[in-house]
Amino acid sequence: MNLLEQLNTLSSEKMWEGFLSLCKDPKKVQHEVLMNILEINQNSEFGKKFSFSSIDTYKKFCSNIPITHWEDYEKAAARMEKGQNDILFSGKTEYFIITSGTSGKEKLIPESLPGKAAKGLTGKLRNYVLSSSFPELFLGKFLPLSNSDLFGVTSGGIPYGFASGITTSNISEKFKKYNACPQVVKQIEDQKISDYAIMRFAMEQDVRLISGNNAARLTALFDSAENNFVNICSDIEHGTLFFSDSISKKIMQDLEPLLKPNPEKADELRNKHERSEKITPELYWPNLKVIRCWMSGSVGRYISKIKPLLTNNIHFYDAGYGASEGKFNVPYKKDLSSGPLTLYSGFYEFIPVDESEAETPEPLLAHQLQTGHIYKLILTSYSGLYRYDMKDIVKVDGFTENTPDIVFVSKTADIGNICGEKLTAGLLQKACEISAEQFDLSLVHICAVASNENSCYHFLIETDDQKLINVNKFSSTIDKYLIENAIGYKILRNQGFIKTAKVHQMREGWQKALYTEKFKPGISLSQIKLPFIYDRIPLAEYEI
Repeated sequence: MNLLEQLNTLSSEKMWEGFLSLCKDPKKVQHEVLMNILEINQNSEFGKKFSFSSIDTYKKFCSNIPITHWEDYEKAAARMEKGQNDILFSGKTEYFIITSGTSGKEKLIPESLPGKAAKGLTGKLRNYVLSSSFPELFLGKFLPLSNSDLFGVTSGGIPYGFASGITTSNISEKFKKYNACPQVVKQIEDQKISDYAIMRFAMEQDVRLISGNNAARLTALFDSAENNFVNICSDIEHGTLFFSDSISKKIMQDLEPLLKPNPEKADELRNKHERSEKITPELYWPNLKVIRCWMSGSVGRYISKIKPLLTNNIHFYDAGYGASEGKFNVPYKKDLSSGPLTLYSGFYEFIPVDESEAETPEPLLAHQLQTGHIYKLILTSYSGLYRYDMKDIVKVDGFTENTPDIVFVSKTADIGNICGEKLTAGLLQKACEISAEQFDLSLVHICAVASNENSCYHFLIETDDQKLINVNKFSSTIDKYLIENAIGYKILRNQGFIKTAKVHQMREGWQKALYTEKFKPGISLSQIKLPFIYDRIPLAEYEI
């Protein structure tokens, strides 16, 4: 029985104690996890190709397997989508998780049974942190801010969906009864109607915990409650749903048994409103105690926008650093994003991030990291990713026992990520180039700015003939392309978290000036690679 299986047999309290015990010796634990991953997958196609059975040291592991990227797995994953087994890992694929690919296409990441168990274990540990600190949460309901469970099945009949929806669908029956809102409402395509339905069900409940990734999601829900308060109270009173005619019959068939008249609750909400000037969460959820969401990275800034709407008695806990590929830490202190590395769920390497342009240094292991330093994360998972570049930058913020407490800082430079959409440079560049073709423009240079401040993407272009372009029409064309080709962007645009893309025309000489700015003695201009994604407009003085 491996470490993952051992921990999963324990009660929540013993599981937490066991995890802390592992944190005392990260070097030993990580070696054991690596050897276990290689052993159980040695008979897969990937395992045979890279001679997993011959690897007995970390040095040999590095010698056999180079650092990899999604391109190294695309063909294998496509075969797995058709139902083929024993390719990247031993056994069958449990499901696929949708996320952004390096080419700009949505990619499907396969999940193994042990990989599913690893994520589930991390979820249990994160839940234990809250339940042990706030046992009163279980006297009320929880509101999970997740996507819909599944989007469909592959050609091989294997289900796929977004990570948050799959996580919600995999929770135990014990926790499902605490859900303040039926999960099926997340399938409503019209975002405003979906928001209304969520609040119509949740405002009837004693919500004590809100759990999701992006705190910005709450702004739209709170606005929906305020703007639709009269209709929501009427629906609660009569057991109805105001927008039922605009919701599919299939969804309504699932919802109708849950719609029961509750005039007492409706009167309670109306009476409270008569005594209060504003319709805030305190009015309909007076016992709300904890909001669990991402507090790090670019999306963490949204917390400051919702705090004025809440009482000082509400605590914030980080939802934890993770991605479609895995869950990597367990934050266990309020208002802190860092948490000990999940040693049991994968094998981790860390490449120090050197802001100088020196050659990339050798990877370090968990026991070799230092507080305050930042690193690029390389993952070997139970689900068929080996020495995989996550394109994530993490920081060490102290230690739990001898295990580093890590926190997510940002994606690496080739990913645009304002609030979770994760758009690649390839996709953003293609959006601009295709739009330019429609306007018969010859481009000298283009780049994009992922603006957290303005919550939108700026596209900067220098054209060959310098004729003035209609930037509004160009912006709309790019925006339409991104909505049609990136699911994450579409969802967040519909929810209002990302605003319409904006095009800026730059005057002649802008590209040359960018190269000149990057030029250093000993480096030819042909060796300089200009980034495509910036966090600010480069040489803004060149804008027409």
